[in-house]
Amino acid sequence: MNEQQRDERIVQLIGGCQRSLFVYLTGLLCSRDLAEDVLQETNLIIWRKREQYRMGTNFFAWACRVAYFEACKAREKRGRKVPAFSEMFLDKIAPEMAAVAEKSGSLQTALSECVEELRPADRDLIDRRYDDEATVQTVAAALGRSADGIYKSLKRIHRVLFDCISAKMKSDRQ
Repeated sequence: MNEQQRDERIVQLIGGCQRSLFVYLTGLLCSRDLAEDVLQETNLIIWRKREQYRMGTNFFAWACRVAYFEACKAREKRGRKVPAFSEMFLDKIAPEMAAVAEKSGSLQTALSECVEELRPADRDLIDRRYDDEATVQTVAAALGRSADGIYKSLKRIHRVLFDCISAKMKSDRQ
């Protein structure tokens, strides 16, 4: 693998773990805003230290170590503005937060895949319902259906998604 290919792969790996790193940092810092700031700094440090990453090893675990140290720096810098957990406490929860964050990324991937597997009409209904301003009533009016009918369809679709995600998560563990 040449240097350009390696750099492209690193960019893919960084992009692929953003959501999970954000969840991890939010858990460590108890602040979404601070986690966003630290995530940006973490990305910069990961890029600068990309030569230290050994291809083929667990990138997310490596990125979590970088994120952990950046979170510690941010806590020191912000002082009392960040909830006061001891370093020993953070050392204890960091591995568990990484596991939760990694699973969160897997769940998001499974959800995306399962939504793609829905029938087009069901996918359209889900898209309409979870649009920012939508309510069941506005979706029903737009589709010329009753609100009760929309609720029943959503319940069925949610069950299909739940079953699909459960199956994907189960197969990932095996």
